[in-house]
Amino acid sequence: MTTGSLAQFHEISFPRDVADGCVFGPEYSTDVVSLSSNGSEQRNINWAYPRCSGTINLPTQLNEWFVEILTFFHVCMGRGYGFRFYDYLDHSGIFELLGFGDGATTKFQLLKNYVRPEINVCQQRKILKPVAGTTHIYFKTYTEEQAKKFTWQYQTDIRTEFAASIPDGAEQLLNYNLDNTTGIITFSAPPPANTAVLASYEFEVPVRFDTDKMAPNWSIVDASSWGSIPIIELKE
Repeated sequence: MTTGSLAQFHEISFPRDVADGCVFGPEYSTDVVSLSSNGSEQRNINWAYPRCSGTINLPTQLNEWFVEILTFFHVCMGRGYGFRFYDYLDHSGIFELLGFGDGATTKFQLLKNYVRPEINVCQQRKILKPVAGTTHIYFKTYTEEQAKKFTWQYQTDIRTEFAASIPDGAEQLLNYNLDNTTGIITFSAPPPANTAVLASYEFEVPVRFDTDKMAPNWSIVDASSWGSIPIIELKE
C-alpha cells in the first residue's frame, strides 16, 4: 500500500514533447552554521536523497493541442495528484548496483549510483517509477572476500566490462517481477550469497504541479500559452 506523498498519484506521464526544454534538477537540504569563534563553518546534511524541482516552459500552442494540458491539470487537480515526469537530462541507469544477494533476500529496490571511483564515494538515488519494458536485470558473482571489500571502483569496472560484452548467463529473464509503480524487484528465488544484483533501465520522476492556479494566455487567436509551470518531485 502506497503512503505519504505518493498516495495521491496518477500513473500517467506528462507529455514528453511539452517537457522538452524544461528547467529541472536536484536540490539538497544543508544547514550551514558559522562558528563565531574563528569563522569556520559546520554543515549539517538533512536529506539522504535529493529532491528535484523546476519549471516546464509552455510556449504558445494551438488551442486544440493546449486542451490536452488543460485536461491534465484538471485531472491532477493542481497540486492534488502527482504524475510521472521524464527528465531529459537524467532518465536512465546503466548496470547499476542494487545490492548483494545473501541467499534469503528476494526484494531489491531500483537504485541509481552517482559514482566518483577515485575517492570511493557513491551517492545513491531511489528509482520509484521505471519506464515499463526498459528494465534488464543482471547477476555478477563475487567471492565472499571480494563482496566484503567491495569498493565503488568495482561499480565502474562492472559498467566497463558489461558495456563491452555482457557475460553469458549474466542477464536474468524469467526469475523476477518488477513493480513499475514502486521500482521494487521481487525474485522468485533469492539471489545467491555474494552475487551482485545489477539493473539497467529508463525511469521517470514522480512529481506534482507546484501551483493550484492555471492562468493561460489566450491573447493570440486560436492559440494559448501558460508560461513557466512549476513542478516538484514527490518523495516516499
